[in-house]
Amino acid sequence: ELIAIIDQYDGLAVRSACKPDADVIAAATKLKVIGRAGIGVDNIDIPACTEAGLPVCNTPAANADAVAELAVGLMFSMARWIPQGHASVTAGGWDRRIGTQLGGKTLGIVGMGRIGQAVAHRAKAFGLDLVYHNRKRQPEAVERMFGATYVDTLGELLETADILTLHCPSNPQSHHMIDRQAIGRMKDGACLINTARGDLVDQEALIEALELAHDLFA
Repeated sequence: ELIAIIDQYDGLAVRSACKPDADVIAAATKLKVIGRAGIGVDNIDIPACTEAGLPVCNTPAANADAVAELAVGLMFSMARWIPQGHASVTAGGWDRRIGTQLGGKTLGIVGMGRIGQAVAHRAKAFGLDLVYHNRKRQPEAVERMFGATYVDTLGELLETADILTLHCPSNPQSHHMIDRQAIGRMKDGACLINTARGDLVDQEALIEALELAHDLFA
């Protein structure tokens, strides 16, 4: 349907569900720009756009606060067993186990860009110790602002973090960065939060780890 009408338009604005591929680009004879309402552009065929001389823009700061709030909400849900408590009450029970406190735990942030920094800003207020790994180390002033400590390798971060949150783009380098080996290096009982891209995590490896944990602690 998009291919049938795209030749009428000068601009295309997309979210992640719309995937302009080479066929769409070839049919877009009037198109002058594609704008992504969000940070990631992995749903857009960049090589096809480059060949067509078609610029692609994104909005990297548009949803940073929203994603950071979601990540922190998931952090609280896991630490404080909120979904389990809800399930217990709706089933007529009253399971008073309320999990563990976040204060004093170590939050590992993978990707200290706009969203990672927004998460750090919020997590600092809850008394979490912050460590991060990034493709490029942030300036010392940024580290001081959040009280965050840089670690050179992802492996060191995995071994340190009680909670791991991912804020990376999807690319060949980050694909399945959390695989069996990475999961094996994480602390027992560590929490994993991924509000970035699904393919950062090897889902089969994650399922295996969850099933193993269930068998061990059931």
